[in-house]
Amino acid sequence: MKINVYINVDTFISSGSITNISNIYKQGFFLNRKPITNILEAFKKMGRSDEMQIYVISYYPESVYAKNERNQWIDRFLPEIEENQRIFLPYGKKNPNTYKSKDVLIDSNFENLNQWQGIGIAIGNDSEQWNGPHIDSSLNSSVLFYTIKRMIAEQYSKKYIQETMNLS
Repeated sequence: MKINVYINVDTFISSGSITNISNIYKQGFFLNRKPITNILEAFKKMGRSDEMQIYVISYYPESVYAKNERNQWIDRFLPEIEENQRIFLPYGKKNPNTYKSKDVLIDSNFENLNQWQGIGIAIGNDSEQWNGPHIDSSLNSSVLFYTIKRMIAEQYSKKYIQETMNLS
């Protein structure tokens, strides 16, 4: 049985800060973002893992270019993620509650993690807004991959025990 792992690519795979918010509505903004190599390589390894089914979650603004460009970006940098493994949501729309309690979300957005009903793992900057597991995004790709894999195993086991023994 594979564990479903959902990855929000928006805030940590594409590098570069947004200096002018109006730029996100321009053609080429999303398509031309550069990936953060160590994170991208770790997720590619996860995608090849027999234990995990990887899904990408991507939020997009109301722009004629954004959704299509994000999809093209994933085609270019994460071609192993099939179309049916991609979830695109307009900004402001919450994740649908169709996930299982043992599904995993890896995200740098603490609001998304706090609303997630399954297992959440934060990546990126540490924050007091998240009490769950957290991983440093500056690790090299192999260490990042194995650390995420270990965290998923630990959290999955903990969740399974809680549910089995009605400890939640």
